[in-house]
Amino acid sequence: MNEEAAVLLPDCPIQEYKELKEEDGIPHLGRCHINYTEWSSGRFSQTSIASETTLIEISLTHPHTAESLPVAAVISILIHEFAHSITPIRRYRSADTWTIYDGHGIDFRIQYATLLKVAEKKGILCFPAIQGKYSRKFLSRLDSLEVIGSSPRFHTQPLTTSDEDVNQRKTSTESLL
Repeated sequence: MNEEAAVLLPDCPIQEYKELKEEDGIPHLGRCHINYTEWSSGRFSQTSIASETTLIEISLTHPHTAESLPVAAVISILIHEFAHSITPIRRYRSADTWTIYDGHGIDFRIQYATLLKVAEKKGILCFPAIQGKYSRKFLSRLDSLEVIGSSPRFHTQPLTTSDEDVNQRKTSTESLL
């Protein structure tokens, strides 16, 4: 593990840390590399039934400001990528070409919310007690770093959530994941 990763995540068994690069001009907070090895049979739509996650990459710094991300944000990003690794993906046929759906549909959101609930129950992450805590809107706000919880296990506190802070984070993180 390099020095930067060791400082930010001292107890993490990361062997190597490489900062994520922009892809097509779009910065990312995380990426999950999956090999799909088997698909259900279907003429126009198929679902992955066997896959292998080969690599999960996460960023430890904000892609626009280069500031270190809070531990709770890094944990949320990692949980987001874990959700990708356990969610079956769909692909659709158009003419003779198969197109893979982007992977943020209802199946993904259910898995993501389930993992976040487990993390909250285990004291890994905490979020404010609000209505619709695991709704599509909340998950989108979490992904864009508009909402950052706290991590009792790692003794972190939530960032302030004044309107000015939220608007500033929202402007700088419009489409990171």
